[in-house]
Amino acid sequence: MFATFGKSWRLVKASYGVLKQDKQLLIFPIMSTIGLILVTLAMMFPLALSGVLEAVTSSEEVSGGQSFLGFIFAFAFYFATYTVIIFSNTALIGAAMIRLDGGKPTFSDGIRIARERLGTIL
Repeated sequence: MFATFGKSWRLVKASYGVLKQDKQLLIFPIMSTIGLILVTLAMMFPLALSGVLEAVTSSEEVSGGQSFLGFIFAFAFYFATYTVIIFSNTALIGAAMIRLDGGKPTFSDGIRIARERLGTIL
């Protein structure tokens, strides 16, 4: 277990070093943040329209249908946000690996790498 953690930690440190050297790779964390904001906004509208949000924030009793709908939305929110996060991190790490191998990564390279692994990410 600690060997795996050590490898992961070395990869994080190497990625951070590459980010310090290649500031244009900061677009991936920015892309992740924008994606999370958009997912949050997109999920808040259906929750508000369904009445789940209002029922949860008030002292009213939540009906079984609203509770089930709330669980569905919570799962969808979790799935969407973590997909955005993992996709962005995969793109960043892919671009960082290109840099560590001596290449000159572009934004498109990172997106391509993450897109190729979309099935695994999902």
